[in-house]
Amino acid sequence: MLIFTTNRAIRNYTKQFLDRNTKLPHLISISEFQKRAIYIPEYRYINPLEREIIFNQVVKRVRNSKIFKIDTEILNFISYSKYFFSFFNELAQEKISIDEVAKADYYEDFREHISILRDIYHQYQTELDKLGYIDPIYIPKKYRLNIPYLKSIGDIEFRFEGRLSNFQIELFENISQYVPVRFRFVRTKYNRDLDSQIGIELQPNHIYLIDLGSKKILESRQISITPHIDIYPFHYRISQIPFIQERIYHFHEKIGIPLEKIGVVLLDEKFSKYVKVFDRLEGKGNLNFSMGDSIDSELFFQFLSAILTYLENREAIEHSNRIKRVIGESEELKKIYETFANSWFQGSIEKFQNLVIETLKLLPLPNKTIREVMEILKLFNSPLFAKSNFRTLLSLFLREVGKVTIDDIQGGKVTTQGLLETRGADYQAVIVIDFNDDIFPKREEKDIFLNSEIRKAVGLPTLEDREALQKLYLQQLFQKAQYVAISYVETDRNRISRFFYDFSFKKRDKIEKYEEALLDIAFPNRKEATPWSDEVVDRYNFQKYPLSNHKLQTFLECPRKFYFSYILNIQPHRPELDISLSIGNLLHRILHGVYSEKRSFQSEEELFRAILDRLEKDTTIPKVYISYWQEKIKKFVQTEIERFRQGITIYKLEESITIDNYRGFKLVGKIDRIDKLPNGDLVVIDYKSSEPNRKDYQLLFYYLLLRERGESISTENLYYYNLQTGKLIPNSVELLDLEKELSNLENLSQQEINFSKIQRCPEHCPYFDMCSINIDN
Repeated sequence: MLIFTTNRAIRNYTKQFLDRNTKLPHLISISEFQKRAIYIPEYRYINPLEREIIFNQVVKRVRNSKIFKIDTEILNFISYSKYFFSFFNELAQEKISIDEVAKADYYEDFREHISILRDIYHQYQTELDKLGYIDPIYIPKKYRLNIPYLKSIGDIEFRFEGRLSNFQIELFENISQYVPVRFRFVRTKYNRDLDSQIGIELQPNHIYLIDLGSKKILESRQISITPHIDIYPFHYRISQIPFIQERIYHFHEKIGIPLEKIGVVLLDEKFSKYVKVFDRLEGKGNLNFSMGDSIDSELFFQFLSAILTYLENREAIEHSNRIKRVIGESEELKKIYETFANSWFQGSIEKFQNLVIETLKLLPLPNKTIREVMEILKLFNSPLFAKSNFRTLLSLFLREVGKVTIDDIQGGKVTTQGLLETRGADYQAVIVIDFNDDIFPKREEKDIFLNSEIRKAVGLPTLEDREALQKLYLQQLFQKAQYVAISYVETDRNRISRFFYDFSFKKRDKIEKYEEALLDIAFPNRKEATPWSDEVVDRYNFQKYPLSNHKLQTFLECPRKFYFSYILNIQPHRPELDISLSIGNLLHRILHGVYSEKRSFQSEEELFRAILDRLEKDTTIPKVYISYWQEKIKKFVQTEIERFRQGITIYKLEESITIDNYRGFKLVGKIDRIDKLPNGDLVVIDYKSSEPNRKDYQLLFYYLLLRERGESISTENLYYYNLQTGKLIPNSVELLDLEKELSNLENLSQQEINFSKIQRCPEHCPYFDMCSINIDN
């Protein structure tokens, strides 16, 4: 029997025998082998949804678990539980008890955290024992060998890349007492800990075949292949896409390497959707994407996801528009949506499963994917979900279904994969893109509970160990190849991966003509237009169109952004990436909802609960930010109650005002809130989720709108309301300065304007890529 690390490694192995009449041994992946080779008597494996429910109940019961500052409401909790499971699984795989971790915390920096983790671990195990479940994190200390199965397979050869966990070493050493066990692997400087694990002193850069039972080296061969490695810098990330196609052409047509012996590695797998678009422009392309397509591009997933998003936040206009867009004219989909909406906090498993099946009939998926979806539906047959409502069921269902990928059945012969999928692969030519330090090595989140010192003390893999493993996968891929081409982006913001210095790369100088030629392949008509990096001169009459403060501020901060947004009306291909903007919008919606229902509150507790209820129901912002704001909003609540007790009342909310003619301008704006003092004076308030820009004309703009409408308002009563600090910050800009800016716009309206771009465009700008790429519409 041959055991491999992944099913893809098995497929790579069998490729070499396609043209031969050869009888192959039994091939199996390590995960499948472990399922057959071990068992836990009187237990049944817990499914992933049962796991979340039971673990959530345990964490709620554990004393002081709030120290982790996590939301234990089940639908929010599942975004945190992965950290606990990852940590416990790592301990299990390395055969380290949580008591050993506590002893290694010499300075007691994590004493309380580790104590609570220990309570959670033991109470979860007790709960599973009571129910007859087994979780993977407890398998290494409870398993038994399936001896009849092991004796039936004769002997074993495990071909792996990288390192083995202590549990895997123990497992195979126990198995070797019944059947011969051999390990075949490559020993490099990046997996030197194999020497101590196996108990044999090994040499780097050697391929070994070892008999585990006798600790004898059966074969040893030094790796001598040194591939031709070139690394290409580019100014634009998108240039790497035609680079892939050009290198494939070079390797195949010029050197004669078969297409199936060329591999493309995407160090950032999310970039695959852009690579695929260009590969399929003229039908079937050269590339076969082993990672498949995400199910979230399917109408089935989009429809159910739109239902969840809207019913969790019905006040958001964008969610309302989305559900209408997805339903379209379909009466059947509308009926399914209405069934969910009418019983959102009720429902039953049977009704839920029927609704999902009905959706599948209307919005079908590939047959293989349908089978996977139906298997996920079966997970809900557990008694644990007997009292669950539609809200819980749909949330958990979409979480599991979101992990499903759809096979790429339209691809060509060149395999495109992520780094982990290259294990066991053997290519004559390899193309690697995105070799940038912010992408490779990939950062992981497993160190959330412990620091590197404790990890090293107890024998858990450290950050350096994980990075070494990534180097090893790349090195072994290169050692099997004859030609390697690597690309990366080189700009003021982007630099080559620090792993560059670990390899013997031939770094080419940046050749602009080569990059221009590549871009001509992808964008054949681009030279007919003016690149965005050049000057953009055009006319615009500011007095002809409505003018808001946001519009004014956009022009003052970056004329090029104004040009894209208000003259060309280009909808950015990506949203604003600044999370503070999303949080700000959320807090605005919540406060508007709270005060629309009730204009005044008597106690801090009452107002805090009203805000918190809406905050906890939101699904648009990562929960870590929600938890943060649960604490921060308390200062705002204190200030609010003080103001209510002083007799200050809320007069208007989200007040929209239009002034048709002010110095020839049509002024428009929406004021967050207008308060009224006990003496009748008006106070303008604009909410801010962070420190406001003191040079912004926003408050004065609102002042002009109210004054010109005939309201009695003073420039002394204009405030930003910092929601983090609970402080009211008065306007500090002079009205004369705003009038000067309006005069400047009036003059510019009569002449050509240079819509220049600022020197350092912030990456959260939605037009960042357009300004960075020398490509036109």
